[in-house]
Amino acid sequence: MLGRTLLGAMAALWLVACAAPADPESRNLLVNGGFDAGDEPWATHTFAVWRRRAFDVHDPAIRPKGYGDRTAVVMLVSAEPHEPRQLMGLIQDVAAAEMPRRLRGRYRVSEWLRGTDQQYVQVVVIVFGAANAPKAARATNHQLRIPLAGITAPAFEVRNAKWVFAGPREPRVGQWVDFDLDLHALFTEHWGAVPHGFTKLRVLFEARWDGANENDGPTRAVVLFDDLYLGD
Repeated sequence: MLGRTLLGAMAALWLVACAAPADPESRNLLVNGGFDAGDEPWATHTFAVWRRRAFDVHDPAIRPKGYGDRTAVVMLVSAEPHEPRQLMGLIQDVAAAEMPRRLRGRYRVSEWLRGTDQQYVQVVVIVFGAANAPKAARATNHQLRIPLAGITAPAFEVRNAKWVFAGPREPRVGQWVDFDLDLHALFTEHWGAVPHGFTKLRVLFEARWDGANENDGPTRAVVLFDDLYLGD
């Protein structure tokens, strides 16, 4: 009897263990979303700056409390004369059978010298080849462009993209800022439906400027991204 009772208790513990929720990070469709494994498999825009250990990890003002010792850093630095456009950032293509709902993370603007009007930090979500792609896009993909800080009106017009403004014109310099986006709600609101049957999903985290002229003043920005998550 004791043996059967012990076996029953072990079986119950096994069932509880199997039913326990998975670690949220294991459900993250963004591989290495916290950058603690280095820079793989992230790709970068032209001129992007990547630092594997960018700052003193013991400084709580730099590193988010409770997170790892690495972060992604992108920089904007103008030349003379001022270039009309510069964009730097991180890119990852995601394998997903269905459109994930949540895109969240945090960013920190460490330096922000605005030399031109349309200087901003943003997230971009690009859906390729969706079965229900809107005809109005007239392209092989349709997008959400989501400025987190820097602009409150479209930087330029593009037929296959919708702009969603999720933050202030002037960033909070020297502070970590969290963002949490409901992609199902945003695609439904701006494109009419949640994408399905797509061939590829691409996510970008950028710092950039557009529409500058050669007489604009010097521009510099340093932006950190960390704890990036895509899932449900």
